[in-house]
Amino acid sequence: MFENETPKNFDSFSNRGNDLKTTNDFTGNEVALEYAPDPDNDAAAKRAGVRKAVAAVVTSVAGIVLLSTGFMASPKAVSASLENIWTSKSEIGFTVELPDSIEREVSVVIYGDSLKRRMKLSGGENTGVFENLRGGEVYTVTVEEESIFGPQKLLERRVRTKDIESEE
Repeated sequence: MFENETPKNFDSFSNRGNDLKTTNDFTGNEVALEYAPDPDNDAAAKRAGVRKAVAAVVTSVAGIVLLSTGFMASPKAVSASLENIWTSKSEIGFTVELPDSIEREVSVVIYGDSLKRRMKLSGGENTGVFENLRGGEVYTVTVEEESIFGPQKLLERRVRTKDIESEE
């Protein structure tokens, strides 16, 4: 404490063992001055220092990860429209409209029982046909965009190929 400085009063103060240096102020109240190192507990002080250092590193790494994912966040999803979809006994055809310039890969994907096929698309109007499919089966047709978090579904439709006995 400095000579001209008035000590602060503490109404309720607990001296937690002998590790805290205290004094009495001019009114008789006990005043905390500073913590004194405990020579008997030097290992505990080292462990506490290591814990603080590890916590600081973890906090810094977490902050860097959060900041970097914020900067790498995906741009806005592409606007896509499924203009037409048709089926036959063994085919599914489609027409998809995309903006003229797209930044990431966009695909039409069909999913069936143990089946997954993908066809990449480009900007503008895209027409394609998935062939050699089973008649009378239900398929899910999706338009997907690749992002840093994996494929993102833009559109999804369920269609059934025509039964083999039926006529087109």
